[in-house]
Amino acid sequence: PAALRAGDAVAVVAPASNLKADYLARGVAEIESPGFRAQYEPGILDKARYTAGDDERRAAELMRAFADPEIKAVWAARGGYGSMRLFKLLDEDLISHRPKVFIGYSDMTALSLYFYRRFGWVTFHGPMAAKDLACGEEHYDRETLIKAVTCATPLGEINSNKTEMLHR
Repeated sequence: PAALRAGDAVAVVAPASNLKADYLARGVAEIESPGFRAQYEPGILDKARYTAGDDERRAAELMRAFADPEIKAVWAARGGYGSMRLFKLLDEDLISHRPKVFIGYSDMTALSLYFYRRFGWVTFHGPMAAKDLACGEEHYDRETLIKAVTCATPLGEINSNKTEMLHR
């Protein structure tokens, strides 16, 4: 996927667990603070037991984000449970021709690995909109995150007191 630039549209999606409206609003504000245009579908706040709506709603939301040529990044609202159930509902042909920045962790790791294995994409194990971003900059490293998604070249060594190195 291409590096993001100020003014790019970012789709916030909920492929897994349900979320709270106030957390979503705060996370969207964080995404917009460096100049991105965040958007999400009205159904993002749906609930079906543990998930943000039924499998079909969540898969359709994800597919629309990938199908829209204006959207340059797909940012998970939160992780939790349910994203792996979407695999069989995704249109791989459509997705494979529309690489986008994808950001998330937890249950989103399954989607990240799916995008990597199926299409060879680089994805970002990073803060989620209605969780980490919603809690403010003290819960993530804004400078490193923005560099990672806006720089077209590898960042090299990351020196941050807000980032923990898991492997050297």
